[in-house]
Amino acid sequence: MGTHRTRFTGTLGAFAIMMSLVAPGLTAQTGSVAGRIVDAQSGQSIAAAQVFISDLDIGVLSQQNGSYILLNVPPGTHSVTVQLIGYREASQDVTVTAGQTVVADFRISQQALQLDEVIVT
Repeated sequence: MGTHRTRFTGTLGAFAIMMSLVAPGLTAQTGSVAGRIVDAQSGQSIAAAQVFISDLDIGVLSQQNGSYILLNVPPGTHSVTVQLIGYREASQDVTVTAGQTVVADFRISQQALQLDEVIVT
């Protein structure tokens, strides 16, 4: 039984080594999109803006310094969109290459919110 257990452990070790060599290749099949979101007028960083690729159902919120990164984006041309209440929505097309990071920065403009009149009868 001791020999059988040793073989099993050896097989697991070989599998772990094989996976560490294969795993980087799997991530190289996708790319990423990164950038920064700032206010168009002031140049100030914008935190908590929604950044997404709707066709792929991939999205994140921008960080305190306005930066974001979308990971595991398949190669090809995709539309990246930024939304935040009080700002105009902005989009831009990016072309992602496997194993690369595309930079897509956004300068978004404030937009006055229109409140609809509600009549209660």
